[in-house]
Amino acid sequence: MEDFSEGGLHLQKETRLCTIRCKDGKELVIRAGVRGVLAEVNDRLAANPDLVRTAPENQGYIAIITFGAGKRKPDEFVSELPPKQVYLKNYELESES
Repeated sequence: MEDFSEGGLHLQKETRLCTIRCKDGKELVIRAGVRGVLAEVNDRLAANPDLVRTAPENQGYIAIITFGAGKRKPDEFVSELPPKQVYLKNYELESES
């Protein structure tokens, strides 16, 4: 995993993290979704990009973003996140959970 903890890249909600290219040729732009600092990028995806689909909640994560620096309570942030099914539907991904 590439570590950006020292002087990481500052992200805005609309910052593009990556583009996922599907087998059918469709491309999905994945954005940060929060203002924060890029702490880590998942290097495993270079060798096994299917992890995004098969293990999205653990080995298939795209990046780790730190945010808030104590300015917001975690509950305030979590309340802004859409439910998992809504998120997946918005990005036209299917959950294999």
